[in-house]
Parts: sequence; C-alpha cells; structure tokens
Amino acid sequence: MRARTLNHLITIQDASSTKNSFGGKVETWTTFAQAWASIEQIKDSDIFDNNQLHKVSLRKFRIRFIPDITLDMRIKYENRIFEIIEITNLYESNKELLIMSKEIS
Repeated sequence: MRARTLNHLITIQDASSTKNSFGGKVETWTTFAQAWASIEQIKDSDIFDNNQLHKVSLRKFRIRFIPDITLDMRIKYENRIFEIIEITNLYESNKELLIMSKEIS
C-alpha cells in the first residue's frame, strides 16, 4: 500500500448507550480511531421501497491495520456516515484492512 493513496482522513466511531433523565436509552457515537484511507466507489443505486426512493452507496475503505474494529462501529467521512458491513484483514498480515461499507442517508 502506498502512503500517497491514503489521502482521505476518516473517523471510526463506536456507539455507547446511556439513560436520559426519563430512563430512555440515548445512543451516542465517540471516536474510536482516526485513519488515513483510500476510498473506492463500489456501487451507487436507487431502491424503491415502501413507496419511497432510497439511495444506496457502497464504498470500500482501505486503511493501515487498526486492531479491534468491529461491525458495530461506523465510519464518518466529512459529513457522511457509513455503516461497516465487512472487515477484511488483508492477507491476514495485520498490516492493512479493507472495510466494506454502506452509506447511511
């Protein structure tokens, strides 16, 4: 992996839950890690569901290895949020991760 291809700063976020004063669950997202990444567009499509049009964007993020990233986390890039749907430790070498994601809109 060439460093010059990792030209997008992303934030990997982890969810935590607390209770508000009424006992209701409040989910907040905190920064787990920041990383420089390359971003590859995989697919953009429109899906018609329940009489509504939804845009689905799939992206592949390539980053240097960071341990303990899980599917329960998400990626924030600029003002966009991506749900992590697959994590691959490339060649099982602990040097590089490929993260497949779906944009949440």
